[in-house]
Amino acid sequence: MRRVRSRFGQRGVVLVAVLWIVAALVILVAGLSASVRSDVQSTASLRDQVAMRALAEGAVLLAMRDLSAGKGAAALPLETSISLGGTPIRIRMASAAGWLDINTAPPERLERLLAHIGGLDRREAQVLAARIVDWRDPDTVATPGGAEDEAYESAGSVYRTRGERFATPEDLLQVLGVSFEVFDRIRGFVTTEGSGDGVLDARSAPQALLEAMGESALPAGSFNAAGVPPEFLGAGNALRVEARISAGGRREYVHVAWIRINAASEGSLPIEVLRTEPPTFWTSTD
Repeated sequence: MRRVRSRFGQRGVVLVAVLWIVAALVILVAGLSASVRSDVQSTASLRDQVAMRALAEGAVLLAMRDLSAGKGAAALPLETSISLGGTPIRIRMASAAGWLDINTAPPERLERLLAHIGGLDRREAQVLAARIVDWRDPDTVATPGGAEDEAYESAGSVYRTRGERFATPEDLLQVLGVSFEVFDRIRGFVTTEGSGDGVLDARSAPQALLEAMGESALPAGSFNAAGVPPEFLGAGNALRVEARISAGGRREYVHVAWIRINAASEGSLPIEVLRTEPPTFWTSTD
């Protein structure tokens, strides 16, 4: 009888081991299936984003072509719709001067931007505004509250002041004290492609920026016979062109390009893409 119990005991141990192995295999297969599904979904999502970017870029160029050719002439800002491959794409064109140009904005406007939109207190906003001015000016003398190379070195920063224009808004992250959090708040309200004279075009500016600057909306200007505002031809000014594509539900794919329309001349392109922003997804809360 002892031998029989021993055999049954061994069989029980083997059965339990087999069950554990089967359970482990089930978990492994389930994990692999989930991973495969995730990879497939990621691939599909990436494919959709590539397709939406191509559609958005094409729609922006078509809209600019029509604008420069005088089709659908209207006042800035201008909103229109273009269909490509059966996909409706909403386009909004506005003067780049409606965004605060960090290359020409005076300290007072930078301070208001940093305080009202960046969320800083008045003293912090004054300091960062002075440092932005010091970063772009050619001299090596720090303004009150500002910072030149010596301050960057003392703070252990790997960056130094450039003494020239900001190439992109992202260059603000090189300014001593500008955090990712502050930059993320103000990035949608600044540009490096503004009017060049520091004047804010209230006709195209976002409402939040107008409120921060204390500006009121100005009457919209008209296009000339060619469909392009006269001040944009050969003046070196730019347009901010935004394309939006439905991504399902309340989500939209948003593509932004900064574009210059050049005056007709030999050796120059009629439409020049200055830069594009990283694409984003926007969710409506309506």
